[in-house]
Amino acid sequence: MTEDENTIEVPVEVPVEEPGDDTVETMEEQSEDIGIEEVPLNPKVTVHYNVGLDHELYNPDGSEEFNWEELRAKRNSRLKLADKYQGILFYSTLTKIQQGELAIYRQALLDITKYDTTAEAWDNWPTRLDWMN
Repeated sequence: MTEDENTIEVPVEVPVEEPGDDTVETMEEQSEDIGIEEVPLNPKVTVHYNVGLDHELYNPDGSEEFNWEELRAKRNSRLKLADKYQGILFYSTLTKIQQGELAIYRQALLDITKYDTTAEAWDNWPTRLDWMN
């Protein structure tokens, strides 16, 4: 104990690297340690690094293309949810009003890519139906 009766000193051992200990884990070994699974890259995706303004692969509309891909991915996940209710078992339990709402919502999702820009598409994104979980 120190002079202050409310303070306790605890010795802490800090590991010291030995000279010549240059063991380096690979990314795969590190990811296994913390439970991260490596997800294979989509074969339709090409990754280019250092593609600046002067590079031959530079695409000034690239961010807009990416935004459309992001929008389509969200739309597709919402369509899967809507399609769950299109199955015979679920659809027959819906009221006529819910069936009509579902048809309008699903069509709005399909039409979302008809806008000229992603900003316009996001502004017109259909509201998910309250009764859908």
